[in-house]
Amino acid sequence: MKKNSDIRIILPHNDQRRNDFASYSRSENVTTDGGKAVLTKSVRAIIIKIRIYYLAGMSMGVSEACESRFSCRKYQDKEVGNGLIEQCLECARLAPSALNKQPWKFYVTRGDLKAAIAKETQLFGANAFTDEAPVLIAVTVKPRIADKFADKIKHQDFSSIDLGIAVQSFCLKAAELGLGTCIIGWVKTKAVDKLLNTAVGEKTKLIISLGYPACEQPPRRRKAMEEIAVYLS
Repeated sequence: MKKNSDIRIILPHNDQRRNDFASYSRSENVTTDGGKAVLTKSVRAIIIKIRIYYLAGMSMGVSEACESRFSCRKYQDKEVGNGLIEQCLECARLAPSALNKQPWKFYVTRGDLKAAIAKETQLFGANAFTDEAPVLIAVTVKPRIADKFADKIKHQDFSSIDLGIAVQSFCLKAAELGLGTCIIGWVKTKAVDKLLNTAVGEKTKLIISLGYPACEQPPRRRKAMEEIAVYLS
């Protein structure tokens, strides 16, 4: 996409996305003219880019999703439709896993159950933002016998590795759809297991908050490439 210039996107007539885009224009310095939408320069370029891709029916690339994803801790008071959540779940479902065991399960919670789970993430006053997140997703793992055997032989927690891959896939898809997420491991897992009435051997590993961001992406602090990559021959 062009930088430091107007961006013109052709939106289809009589399309709900066009109406949604127009509603964003009132707060995002976007003007519409018939089927055309003109976006002027904005200091909130990342968030606007996400919305443009979604509202114009375009697909975001993997690199752009990685750049756009951040740990969102402030959400709009706006429901997230099941259709969007299912798109994220589908990406998680397709994730690879050791021996293709797919040991994960995603519990999508709203309402009173969500509120109760939120309290179990707020140890010592942390994660108060979970109260305002419209959706909390509890992610559980139920290792199979083969997983436990492999864990002991190789001293690797394969189920947790698998879970991390699936959760990242979920969050990247959410970023593409203009949704914010935060992966929360600071959780009273046994209390959440009880709330969910999980099966024997099934344990909560983490919570994902999900909703429309009400904040901008903060500056990203990451190690330099030379600190994390080693090329050998």
